[in-house]
Amino acid sequence: MSSAHLFVYGSLIVPKVHEMILGRSVQSRAAVLLEHRRRLVAGKLYPGMVAAAGSGERVQGRLLLDLSPGELQLFVRYEHVSNVREPCILGG
Repeated sequence: MSSAHLFVYGSLIVPKVHEMILGRSVQSRAAVLLEHRRRLVAGKLYPGMVAAAGSGERVQGRLLLDLSPGELQLFVRYEHVSNVREPCILGG
């Protein structure tokens, strides 16, 4: 079975939220997503994240470790949006 890591920010950095979504605790570490920024989503009360190449901006978050494909789908369902998952560069 393959596993993947997932960068999260906002309320998804809270361990109790991981447990609520997955039914288990998840190993994670602090992470910073480089060349991205948080912005409010139009018409919503919460932020989204967009690429900001060359800006030097960063988004603080956590890297969730060793998630199964099914667990990744649970996070997508929880968010109720079509989040884009793509390889990215994290800083320390």
